[in-house]
Amino acid sequence: MITLTASHLLAHLFCPRFTYYGQALHIPERQENRHKVLRGRQVHQTKDARNRRYMRKRLGVVAVKRNLYLAREGLPFRGVVDEALVFADGSMAPLDWKYAEYKERVFRTYKMQSALYAYLIREIYQVPVNRGFLVFVRSDNRLVEIPFEPADFAALERVAQEAARVLTEDWFPPATRHKRKCLDCTYRRLCPK
Repeated sequence: MITLTASHLLAHLFCPRFTYYGQALHIPERQENRHKVLRGRQVHQTKDARNRRYMRKRLGVVAVKRNLYLAREGLPFRGVVDEALVFADGSMAPLDWKYAEYKERVFRTYKMQSALYAYLIREIYQVPVNRGFLVFVRSDNRLVEIPFEPADFAALERVAQEAARVLTEDWFPPATRHKRKCLDCTYRRLCPK
């Protein structure tokens, strides 16, 4: 069974051909050369060192699991969530730090990544997970809540099935419809437009 990480999911949502080039053909993406990726990694290291005991009590958090690896045999996903928040009612929620500005909306990729972590938490811990949280570092660490609906998890399953098709059937998927993304793509020199 193929398991996708959060990074695989985000890459596939950016453009399905990322899955083809990066995972099916194993062509390295070279993210280490991108400023935002490097800065995001630094932010994660810094917040992890500083915030070891911090709990979001105003949200009703009673415990926090940090840098939690989530995987189980038989599940289509795996990943490391920045924080898994535990609430007094027994429910949990993923919290992910983003080196990004909040633009008065949550982008689909962020919501899908959070839904992936929520799905894993729900399946592994067998607890309700009805929401997730994002912290936007470049907007003064603004905390944004994301409610989840069954449709969010259905969309997640569809993306997993499409990515699995690319990998198991050696299917060359159509490129993204948003051609502006091609300008920042690490595979733009390989990809037929």
